[in-house]
This record gives sequence, C-alpha cells and structure tokens, in this order.
Amino acid sequence: MLANVRPLATAALLIGLCVLSGPGPGVALAAPAQHPLGVPNAPDGCSVVIQPTGGFGGGPGLSAFASWVDNSENEAGFEVQWKSTKPKSQGTFIVGPNTTSVGLVTNLMPGTKVFARVRAFNAAGSSPWSSWASSS
Repeated sequence: MLANVRPLATAALLIGLCVLSGPGPGVALAAPAQHPLGVPNAPDGCSVVIQPTGGFGGGPGLSAFASWVDNSENEAGFEVQWKSTKPKSQGTFIVGPNTTSVGLVTNLMPGTKVFARVRAFNAAGSSPWSSWASSS
C-alpha cells in the first residue's frame, strides 16, 4: 500500500488547501463578533442602611443592607462589594438578575460604618461599578 502513496502529490494538495483557506491579497479579516447581549448598564443609586435586627445572645443586633437601581434589562446578576469599620471586615456577594437589595453583614457594633458598591454582569462582561455608598 505504501508503494501507491505519492509524497509530492500529497504536499501539493496540502499547499493548495492552505492557499484556498487563507485570505487573498488585499482581503482584511473580519473583527471578532460582539456578544449579542452587550455589557449591561451600570446600576446607580446605591445606598446602605443599618437597622436593628436582634443580635445573637442579646447583643445590639445591627445589620447592614444595600439597595440600588437596576438600569439594565440583560444582566445575569449583580456583584456587590462591601466593607465595614467595626469590626474591620469586607466581602463580596453575587445575587441574581432583577435583584435590587441584599443583606450585607450582621451583628455590627454601634457606630460602625458600612460601605458598598455594585455592578451588573452577564456573559458579555461587567458594567462599571456604582459609586461607593456609605451608611450614615
């Protein structure tokens, strides 16, 4: 069977295929296609409130909550970052689409400040972050 193989003919065939599959002179390659969803719009109006919620063991039981305005119709969800001063702590939450609030942290000490920001995301990418909001 090997006697029937013709190396020159095979090489010529491969070269022909390469030439046919590549762009010709003066032909520009197309840019990669954009994701059909597009990046979601950034949320705004982020705010943080601290409310009494009843703590463990009769403690002060202060909890922080963040809320925002959903400005997109194509998000897969939201990423929420938060940080607090007493105790010094931070974290990130991922919540689903059409969500506009989330509980951030519980058992805060009186006088604690909590900060949060949020952004929308989908398969095409993430929106810019909202401005940092802080509790009063």
